[in-house]
Amino acid sequence: MEQEPTITTPVTPVDSVTEEKKKNNFQTAADAGRKGLEVTGRFLTKMLDFADGIDRWFQLHGGKLKWFIGLSFGVVVVAPLIDTLRGDWRDRWTAWSTVFLLIFLFVMLLAWLGSLRDDEGNWSLKRVWSSIWTNIQININFIIDGFNLPKEELFYRLSTYLMLGSFGWKALQNVSVLVRKFYESTFHTKWQALRTFERTTNQWTPWVFFLGLAILLFLIYKNKTIWKNLVQDFLPFLASTKEYKIDNSTLKLSSSNLVINAKDKDQVSMMLNGKHPELFNDFIKAIQKWTPKSFDSEFEFENNLKAHLKRNIPHSSVSTQYRIIVDPADKRKDFKADVVINDTILIEIKKDNVSSSTKYVFDQVYKYSDLWKDAGPVVLLFCYGDYEKVKADFVPRLTLLGKDDKKVIAFVARPR
Repeated sequence: MEQEPTITTPVTPVDSVTEEKKKNNFQTAADAGRKGLEVTGRFLTKMLDFADGIDRWFQLHGGKLKWFIGLSFGVVVVAPLIDTLRGDWRDRWTAWSTVFLLIFLFVMLLAWLGSLRDDEGNWSLKRVWSSIWTNIQININFIIDGFNLPKEELFYRLSTYLMLGSFGWKALQNVSVLVRKFYESTFHTKWQALRTFERTTNQWTPWVFFLGLAILLFLIYKNKTIWKNLVQDFLPFLASTKEYKIDNSTLKLSSSNLVINAKDKDQVSMMLNGKHPELFNDFIKAIQKWTPKSFDSEFEFENNLKAHLKRNIPHSSVSTQYRIIVDPADKRKDFKADVVINDTILIEIKKDNVSSSTKYVFDQVYKYSDLWKDAGPVVLLFCYGDYEKVKADFVPRLTLLGKDDKKVIAFVARPR
């Protein structure tokens, strides 16, 4: 009897089917949620990278502060004046200049958020909150300390509050005009509350501004150093190199003062008697007073030090994660310094001298001193550490750097 031919059906391995399903289908809502977070995370990373590139462009072409001041002046003064002279009831210049300023501020906000990522590109709310709280703390200290300062300093701060407040008030009016015009043209009805706010602003902001300006001009007339403070606080790009930067040739460093115990009064006094530039001495006094808490992360030490320096070195600019551009054509080669004072004192922070290898830390400092060149001294700051061990490990290495005219000095803020 003849057998019927057997038809063999190829069997697809179960694992392959499952793999294919996993690639194209979500088995649970949690899987879909995780995939959504991954996609969102990649999108946000691209946005932050894009904003970081624009932020870098502004730094290369005149500096972010110059752009901010220029755009703000255009929004608050120039654009409304043009609209008034043209009799434009739509306030087109005011509206468009306000839009450009808001876009600029949004990009700078994204760039700031991007700068809070760690060396591996990770980002966390803890880092954001730490930075926000630091800035809040700086402003609170600025107000509180003003009442304990000489009258000239108190009135100087009052004048700047009045002038900046009037600019901020006027800027809000421009935002109000932008929103109200859009609302009224869309719904064909008047927004009376915003109209009242705008009239009040027009009536009172000039008085607030000119009151602050009058106080400031009187103070400058009485004391020429007030102008220097004003420049350092709000217009640092106008300061001359001589009074704003530290000339490395004026720093007298030897093997006996390359590693300093910040809590040793004798060592600190020896440094202060060395006739160093005023800013460098102010920095040493500030470090002597700094008693850092036991933070878990280096960025917390950075923010804590920033608040401390702003309080103890008035009228100085203190930046964290300061960008050093190595190659204008390739941002991947950029370096980020932990803390920089007045664009001249670069500080590399280490939690202690145990977690990091001596060679790795020295290589970092060497690289910074090579990039920083004659901009000012490079400071290696150990928040905690065994002073004697730091001294034994780094004095020979820093001495070699000194022979190459690289001014690098180490401090131990809280010796064990």
